[in-house]
Amino acid sequence: MNIRHDEAQSRFASDHEEPAFLAYDKRADGTLDLHHTAVPSSLEGQGVGSQLVRYAIDHARAKGVKIVPTCGFVRSWLDRHPDQADVVAT
Repeated sequence: MNIRHDEAQSRFASDHEEPAFLAYDKRADGTLDLHHTAVPSSLEGQGVGSQLVRYAIDHARAKGVKIVPTCGFVRSWLDRHPDQADVVAT
């Protein structure tokens, strides 16, 4: 599965016919508010949401920005991966 950064729509999206996506808002301070994850029912249970979160975190880290995990799925993912907390804004 490929994931792309769709900056025009402020989201990270999969390349599926019906894409899964993780939407964000870029705040004035440069942080990315990860606020909504959507995975079509046909892709549920395949780890697609987790791959989106991982991609978003890797993107933020590469750009030197922090994230704000307002999406419940993202917060839950971070709870299971505390080693990724360095990218979370305090």
